This record gives sequence, C-alpha cells and structure tokens, in this order.
Amino acid sequence: MPEFCCPWCQTALAAHPVARCLDRWVLEAVMGYACVEGEAIPVEISRRDGPEPHLKRIWSRGATWYCEECGSVPQFCEEMAAAWQVVASFSEGADGQGGYNVELQGHGDGWTFHMFKDGTCYEAMAPTPMLAICRTAIRACLDRAVTDGGPVDVGQ
Repeated sequence: MPEFCCPWCQTALAAHPVARCLDRWVLEAVMGYACVEGEAIPVEISRRDGPEPHLKRIWSRGATWYCEECGSVPQFCEEMAAAWQVVASFSEGADGQGGYNVELQGHGDGWTFHMFKDGTCYEAMAPTPMLAICRTAIRACLDRAVTDGGPVDVGQ
C-alpha cells in the first residue's frame, strides 16, 4: 500500500498525531466535503472547477461545520461523537462506502481500529480510539481511490 502524507503538514498518516490538519483531512478525504465561496460541494468538484476550496460553511448529515478561519471543523481525532460519524459512514452505507464491518480493540499499546469488507481489511493503531478511527478511515478512502484509479491529490 502506498504511504500517504498529510497535505498540510506532510506528516505520514501512520505517525500523524492529533491535530487540526488531521481533522480537515478526514473532512475532505473521508466525509467528502469542502466549501467554495460559502457553498458546500463535494471535494472532487471543488478540485476540478473554480478557486481553491475554503472551508467556510459546510452542511453535512445534519451538522454544520466550519473551518479554522470561520469557526471549527469537527474534532474527529479528539471527540468520540465526531469520530463515530466517520465510523457510521463506513458501517451504515452513507455516500456509497458502507457495508464495512468495524471493530475497535483496546490493548496495552493503545487502540486498533479495523474495517473489513469483501476480503479487504484496513486498520491502524493509535494512542486513542478516535485517532485510530481517523487514520484507518483516511487510509481506506485514499487506498480505494488508488485501487479504483480515481484522483488522489489529497495527501498522496
């Protein structure tokens, strides 16, 4: 599997600490949202047309999200409720990426989050369950894009 690096700080995904840039990476790569000129649009459209995306105001799954300049992106890697939105997007079928079986395991070194589907397993270890969820979800989305031949300009 390719090694992915954060598009903002260039840290390798497997070593990425809890940080606001990781939250933004989850928002774009996993949840699929960016904002251009105050309007929420899918990331692939924002990268294809018009100005550089700016996360001003985002409406997604009943939540309103804001960027660092305008407010705050959800703290996916720090708050369990936000991280669980990520889990739900894989296990419940949202945005066509559902159907995954998920498992979160605590152990002496921290936490491991596993996602299984069609014989493929994605997993990541981290000191907290939220960080393990975020690392696994980003890897799954970006790896699937590479496998499917889709564009992967978010941190590869």
